[in-house]
Amino acid sequence: MAGSLVFFLGSAGAGVQVFAAEEETVENIERAEAAIENPLQEDAELLGNGCAYADSGDEFSFSAGKTRYEAGEKIVATIHTDSDDEVVSIEQSADGFRVSKPRQISGDQIEITLTHDMDCAEPHFTLTAKTKSGEVKVRHLYGVFTERGLYVSSASSESAQADYYFDLYSTGTIAEGEFYSLRENLYKGSLTEIIYNSAPSASVLSNYAINTVNATLKWKDDAQITHPLQFTKAEIWDVYHSALLGTVYTNINGEFTFHFENSYVVQLQLRVFAEGENTSVTDLNGTVYRIDSSIHGGVTPGTSSFFDETIDMSTEFGQAFQILQAVNTAARYATEMNGSPLSDVATIYPNNPNSVDPTKDNCYYFNNKIFICKRDDNVHLGYPTSYASWDVIMHEYGHHVAKELEITANPGYSHTFTSNLTELTHRTQNGEEQNSKSEAIRLAWGEAHASLFSGMAQIYFASSLKFIFTASDSQYLSYNKANFDYDNAVKLTVPYREAAGGEACEGSVIAVLWDLFDSANEEHDTLSFGHYSMWQLLKNSKATTMSEFAAYFNQAYPLSTVLDFGKLLSHYGVAVSNIKYQYLGNYKLYHWKRNGTSTKMPNNDFEVVFYDGVGVEIFRRQTSIDSCTIYESDWEKIERSTGTTYSIVIISRQTGSPATGPYYSERVTFNK
Repeated sequence: MAGSLVFFLGSAGAGVQVFAAEEETVENIERAEAAIENPLQEDAELLGNGCAYADSGDEFSFSAGKTRYEAGEKIVATIHTDSDDEVVSIEQSADGFRVSKPRQISGDQIEITLTHDMDCAEPHFTLTAKTKSGEVKVRHLYGVFTERGLYVSSASSESAQADYYFDLYSTGTIAEGEFYSLRENLYKGSLTEIIYNSAPSASVLSNYAINTVNATLKWKDDAQITHPLQFTKAEIWDVYHSALLGTVYTNINGEFTFHFENSYVVQLQLRVFAEGENTSVTDLNGTVYRIDSSIHGGVTPGTSSFFDETIDMSTEFGQAFQILQAVNTAARYATEMNGSPLSDVATIYPNNPNSVDPTKDNCYYFNNKIFICKRDDNVHLGYPTSYASWDVIMHEYGHHVAKELEITANPGYSHTFTSNLTELTHRTQNGEEQNSKSEAIRLAWGEAHASLFSGMAQIYFASSLKFIFTASDSQYLSYNKANFDYDNAVKLTVPYREAAGGEACEGSVIAVLWDLFDSANEEHDTLSFGHYSMWQLLKNSKATTMSEFAAYFNQAYPLSTVLDFGKLLSHYGVAVSNIKYQYLGNYKLYHWKRNGTSTKMPNNDFEVVFYDGVGVEIFRRQTSIDSCTIYESDWEKIERSTGTTYSIVIISRQTGSPATGPYYSERVTFNK
């Protein structure tokens, strides 16, 4: 198993709190995500669906047992390691924190005790771990010291400060308006704006006139490319009279125009929320991110007011709005394909570990919520930050789609694109347990469907996403070094398919589904269902495994289409492939590559079907091995059949519990 290092903090007064990085359960099927899925690395990192814990050494995290500590209270940091890629050294730097007790090493745990220097308003602790393979992992703990004690966060000092403000608000110390004002002032650096008025219209003939508010809202990515803030909620306020004038949503160009009747001088303010029509982005406390414009005073009746606002990625507020754009895009696609919106989704960012479950420094979906961590440690390697990982964010929304359409039974375990999931383990309360066949094929399908959805949605809106890094293409690229190209998944064949192809391989399943969806332009791919038909096919099948999907497909389409689908199944190691024959005396021996669930669990039940030159079945034979002998009596039937050629299709099954198949293979034609 690949290595992991998890760093959790607890209060020394209460004793060391070591939180178990517990594996996702069947009940938590949608919690899976953003796993390391790199087909270029045989021992790619395995992050428990959504990096819930690290199985690979690519991830370690640390969290506080609580967000607030009393002045002088000691904090015990417990680092838990579970690694084949051994941690060989740990370095630390403390600005405003003191290591009050030397490191203590016991088995796979390293314990550090921290004390806060109360003269430092914003302490910062950094942990750097190096593994035997040369990987370097860096994590931070930020603090803000207040009259209420020390607030800590692994995301940023702004997050710690925001928790302090929320504490004041939740205990009634400050009012809601003051809470929002304080909180938003933390992030004002995210906003640049141009605000101006036109002169009042000369045609105003009464005390009641029509005022107009025009706005252009934009966001600027880390490459300083500006994009429209699409389909985003905004409120127009007269702050002088504390009156909400109206609520609007921007259009595809990030613009809106709003009219209101007015008879007096007003002070206008634009409040922009990280919220779409059925999506929102909140902090860990459930507060929707909001940025307020400057107040535009002295606005007289009959005036047109202009707001030009640009939000950058310098703070978590700005980052939340980019996340919203990704989730909004996914939700819009689902609405267009489904004909009606799915249930609302809230996205939590940054998803810092907390006292309830400190393993959640990751990205995952659970119970109509998407959780996005704050990660930028692989940016220097050419990967996006977590908040800019559109593939991951829209993948998480894909889990929501699967839940809504009832096409998931995902157990939510660790996974990669390249692994055969029957050969991986998952964590239980009693340790590690091998994935069963049932778990593996449901996991492969559930993760593949979510990635398929993400890719399909981005292709659908490609024209408006083409300037966004990682969006609008057929490649999955994640902050955690996941890198998989759906269009070039042919790389799965040799030598990769030997170890990992088939119905329990996430990469194989996504490759089959992607080729079924996209434009047919390859020898093995002659089908092209497109957006709407693919959506309907997945929805109507109610499939939660590749086997269930294939069974539905076989019933829904004519044999010619089923055999075209069989080309994909053979190509990606689900159905049999490499069908050949050889003469052995007075009979022919036909043989093939079994493929199937895994190399240890290959297809083991076969129907060999012979067709004449015009596609009429001649006969079929049953076998449990990877060959079939045709003697003279059968060969005479083939010789007498119509045409100068004949063809073979092999229908395969894997009888281990649960039995899977039937999978039709490619059709192979021979001369008589």
